[in-house]
Amino acid sequence: MHKIHLTATQPEADYDIIIGAHLCDRVAVFIADQYNPRLCAVVTDSNVAPLHLSKLETALENVGIQALACVVSAGEEHKNIQTVSNIWDYVLQHRWERRLPIIALGGGVVGDMAGFAAATVLRGVPLIQMPTSLLAAVDASVGGKTGIDHTMGKNLLGAFHHASLVAADVNLISTIPRCELQSGLAECIKHAVIADEGVFHWLEENLPQILALHPSALTELIHQNVRIKAHIVSQDPYEKSIRAHLNLGHTFGHALEKVVGYDKLSHGYAVALGMLAATRLAMELGRCDPQLLPRLEQLIQQAGLPTTMKKHDPQAILSAMYSDKKVAGARLRLILPVKTGQVAIVTDVPDAAILEAIATLMTAGAPSA
Repeated sequence: MHKIHLTATQPEADYDIIIGAHLCDRVAVFIADQYNPRLCAVVTDSNVAPLHLSKLETALENVGIQALACVVSAGEEHKNIQTVSNIWDYVLQHRWERRLPIIALGGGVVGDMAGFAAATVLRGVPLIQMPTSLLAAVDASVGGKTGIDHTMGKNLLGAFHHASLVAADVNLISTIPRCELQSGLAECIKHAVIADEGVFHWLEENLPQILALHPSALTELIHQNVRIKAHIVSQDPYEKSIRAHLNLGHTFGHALEKVVGYDKLSHGYAVALGMLAATRLAMELGRCDPQLLPRLEQLIQQAGLPTTMKKHDPQAILSAMYSDKKVAGARLRLILPVKTGQVAIVTDVPDAAILEAIATLMTAGAPSA
């Protein structure tokens, strides 16, 4: 088992991230020791509940905690205020107290919504993140970002609310469908581009074992990526400076999701396309090592992620980018790669160049991403 301690200047952003197998019992003991609660809410979704809920319920019951399951509908299209309101209603009906924790058992959508509910009910209750997807394990569960989507864009409503514990159980994650594994790999590739040439090379060498869900490769993958993200978050827990680097591919990607449809383009696939657009833009502006693009394209392809998409209106995508929460002073703030392991924040990019980068993703007759 690996343990990473996320330490930041703010006390609430100081917690352990554990990575290993069969972690339900460890989570239950942690909650019992830390909070001694009579109740614990488990927020999960309709896909995850049949697979993993009973294991966690049993572990909690074994330490004397009544587990209350709040099962929400699965899918990004349900990441909205109505679902969070249902979670609020569920816990408040049980006369919730500030020491009673909420566990997020699921992928990034569940983690974001349960985290937002934990941040806002009674002005904040303890949160435990138990990611069941690779994407959630390496990204969404670490760092305290919570939130929901709005009709104007993705993750526009939310709060920072750090977990008390993150437990990434490879036994839960190894049951995910291949498309979800691929989505998680997009974030892993992103982390490598941002921060670590060594991890990028390790991905190039070990991708077959990861795609085969080999436990040791999966554990090491999560460990390396959580290490990168925890290091960045510990320096900037509330995204005032370098944490913005983690948005590589996301300003493009979130706009693609909005225009194409959340039910038609997964987050990881959109991030992969967004990274390619950002890299091509950086090369066009003369800001990027030309050796990065072919390596990135090859790794994305080998991961089973898309490099092209069906044609959509580039202007609509650009307009959606301007609705992104990272816009500052009516100017897009883009994260562009410089070389493997280094990115830069850029705010002076002409719209024409951005439109050209978007257009490079679209090929007539390309499969739907």
